[in-house]
Amino acid sequence: MALTILSNNTATPTLTINAQTGTTYTLALTDANNTLVSFGNASAITVTIPPNIFPVGAVVNVIQDG
Repeated sequence: MALTILSNNTATPTLTINAQTGTTYTLALTDANNTLVSFGNASAITVTIPPNIFPVGAVVNVIQDG
């Protein structure tokens, strides 16, 4: 699934949604930049950021919607 966000009538890059429904998740290199990691669980979620995996300047977009 892809999501295009519009701001000031300008389309930003399309985000690929990585939907997670569990209570634990370890971020992966593929989660950087044009991905939105969506956490859909009403319970607390533990997200692990592995050391030295993301290059300097990488952006990881996350949202909790559960």
